[in-house]
Amino acid sequence: MPLLSQLRKWANRNTNPATQTDRPGLADETAIAPVLSVWRDIAVHIGRRLVADNIPGVAASLSYTSLLALVPLLSVSLAMLTAFPAFSGAKSLVQDFIFQGLLPTASPAVQQTLTSFISATGKLTAVGVTGLAVTAVLLLTTIEKAFNTIFRASRGRSWGNRLLVYWTVLTLGPLLMGAASAIGGNLASATSDAGVQAGKLLGLGNTRGLWNDVLAGVSDFLPPLLIAACFTILYWAVPSRRIPTRDALIGALLATVAFGLLRLAFLQFFSKGGSYQTIYGALATVPLLLLWMYLTWLVVLTGAVVAALLPDLRDLWNERRRGKVHLSGMFERQPLLLAVGALLALEEAVPQGLSGAALTARLLSDGQDDLLEDMDSLLHRLRTADLVVCDDRGIWHRTLGGDRCTVGQVVRALGYGLPSEVTSGEAVQRAASEPWQGALLDTLQAAQGVFGQQLEVPLSALSAGGMQSRG
Repeated sequence: MPLLSQLRKWANRNTNPATQTDRPGLADETAIAPVLSVWRDIAVHIGRRLVADNIPGVAASLSYTSLLALVPLLSVSLAMLTAFPAFSGAKSLVQDFIFQGLLPTASPAVQQTLTSFISATGKLTAVGVTGLAVTAVLLLTTIEKAFNTIFRASRGRSWGNRLLVYWTVLTLGPLLMGAASAIGGNLASATSDAGVQAGKLLGLGNTRGLWNDVLAGVSDFLPPLLIAACFTILYWAVPSRRIPTRDALIGALLATVAFGLLRLAFLQFFSKGGSYQTIYGALATVPLLLLWMYLTWLVVLTGAVVAALLPDLRDLWNERRRGKVHLSGMFERQPLLLAVGALLALEEAVPQGLSGAALTARLLSDGQDDLLEDMDSLLHRLRTADLVVCDDRGIWHRTLGGDRCTVGQVVRALGYGLPSEVTSGEAVQRAASEPWQGALLDTLQAAQGVFGQQLEVPLSALSAGGMQSRG
């Protein structure tokens, strides 16, 4: 949109270090910023996002929901392998991988109980199978909502598309594991035989033991690769917006490394035992399983946060190394500029019916999403002030026309200026007992009045020529 392009050009002219000649050496100072400082800013950015999205609380909710849906999920997933004769022999291998790789804290008794539960699901009636499917779908719905919040997906899927994605997630993971197990076993046998033959030709004697050791070492990398593949599918397919495959893969690799370290720490702690076994006795596995599920979801969601922030983090890294001011950082310091631009753009976009996400993409002409989080936060603050509304499809609309909405309303919606409780109210009047306090109150009230009058300017009066004249 022309208006948003003008806003961006004006903002760049007023924040570009190359045009600020009154501060010599500023570009050199920012250009030699330490790399550690950039990594610190990245860590702080990720930490703030974890707190803002309440990732620990979401992980706790998903951990309890996962315990409820554990048997249905395993039943539906493993049933996919039995439907394919080629993978029928891999079912036990996949089941062992799930217990050893994903549930290392589960005792043999718990594993045996889960196995019996899974086997018993084959005897259920149609109503029972439907109940299992509904439980699995409810868990995946909770996961999708959490991922949509993390990836700032404003529009949800239809139930048809949603069920298709759920079915893909439930079936593709087990099929990947089954295919890897089947192919890995055949490949290991063929490679071992070929290695033995090569050893005989080279006069090295029987090298089967050596090849078995090599293949055993290579097979140790298979579980992490499968986990990384599952995480990649989760980050790429579940959110209801397009996620770059590269970002999903990077987030999945980081989550896989963190998951591996977490698993090693848990196995080390579990092997030593401790006071928890004395306290809980035979039930010691239950709190450990709860803690394991919680920490696992914490790792998965943190990987999703990293994948969601990668475009922003990538731009932050590049711009800091070049010594330039990043556009998103400028808008974090100037949210009023972004809010007014959004309202004016929504007024222009009435015939097109653009959504908040499309507005952000239109603002970023290069296609980056580094303003998506700021735009989403500002739109919700404007909605609280009844300046915009959002319909069921995630499309934002103005509630007041350009002639009725003023700059002062936007300023108050963002919390700028003196709050009313400072300059008015009976409590304030009673507190002003000293003469100087009364004089201060009169001064603040006068300033508030002048401030409000000066800002009673309709947004429609903000012409493009007025903004360009500031350059």
